[in-house]
Amino acid sequence: MDNLPKHEASWQAYAALANELLDLLVDTFGMPQLTYGFCGHSLRCTIKQRPSPGIAPALDQHAAYELNHLGKPICTRLGAAVDLIYTDQSSIMIGNWLAENTPFDRLYLYGPDRPLHISYGPEHNRQIVLIRRLQGRRIPKIISLAQLKGVDRC
Repeated sequence: MDNLPKHEASWQAYAALANELLDLLVDTFGMPQLTYGFCGHSLRCTIKQRPSPGIAPALDQHAAYELNHLGKPICTRLGAAVDLIYTDQSSIMIGNWLAENTPFDRLYLYGPDRPLHISYGPEHNRQIVLIRRLQGRRIPKIISLAQLKGVDRC
């Protein structure tokens, strides 16, 4: 499957994500397991065929600077995103560290034993979102760094 960025800006966005967030994370905690990274057109189409795809290309920054069929960015937030996990560390703890020590754009936390989503983009929004599951649906809740410090699960 062809799943490489077609636009130079996408490559640059993933390089910036690596330099500004991932390198710091690796230096501190070692190598994480990446569970989801760049999502180009072919991969997106494959995932969307699943009964419950669980992706939001217009919001999640995994498409970086790639364009849709109308020539517009798939995600207007731009930047780049990865989902990752440390099997020997709580994702909530890793999320706390990222929130305190990096210039992230968005951080989505799904639970202590689930991969977290981290993005780096031009907005530098520093938005922290807890994702809870309720009756099979994902319910996002935006929280502050102070609120995150008291979280042990989503």
